[in-house]
Amino acid sequence: SGNQDTIYNSHISNNLQGGVFIAQSSDSIQIEKSRIGTSPDGNSDGGTQQFGIVAQSPSWILDNVISGNDSVGIRLDSGNHVYGNLIGLNSTGNAAVANSVYGIWIDGASNNDIGKPGSRNVISGNGEAGIYLSFSDSNYIRNNYIGTDSASTTAIANGNSTIGAITLNNSNFNIIGDSGAGNIISGNNAIGIYLSANSRENRVENNIVGALRDSISNP
Repeated sequence: SGNQDTIYNSHISNNLQGGVFIAQSSDSIQIEKSRIGTSPDGNSDGGTQQFGIVAQSPSWILDNVISGNDSVGIRLDSGNHVYGNLIGLNSTGNAAVANSVYGIWIDGASNNDIGKPGSRNVISGNGEAGIYLSFSDSNYIRNNYIGTDSASTTAIANGNSTIGAITLNNSNFNIIGDSGAGNIISGNNAIGIYLSANSRENRVENNIVGALRDSISNP
């Protein structure tokens, strides 16, 4: 096995191309408690930066604020763990600091774990989809708030009028929600969950779509 590199409690913004690029390697990378794309306090846009994180090697992306990027907050290849992040929001999770395109883009990849019981992401305020999967199979999206504030009491919408908050394009065998770990997908500008005609055998279970936490119990 490889070594582990760690980026911890860092402010990474205003880089023209992007914030963190993790190239293909055997090393494990952990990015934790950092502000990527924002001002130092995490409460406003930090300047011109195309993407927040591109992970081409398996990475642990934990408890960060990843917002204010001019394209995508996080772009993932296979085998990543993404837990406890605010993506498209400020550091308190109550106002948008948008990533201009997607919050998370899973691109031709598998075995990514986005949220888990006890450690959700809040993915809101992004310009297009909160989570976009293209040609990606066997990923897990569980226990997230998508389109709300961090308390799931106020809408902070993802998306334009033509795209889902979670969009699957030519993507199969993915799991969205689970027993005891459903997502709240609410307050978005268009469709809650969009599955393209070429997406097959995905499982959508135990989610709340279109209601906030204070109007229906959290799964």
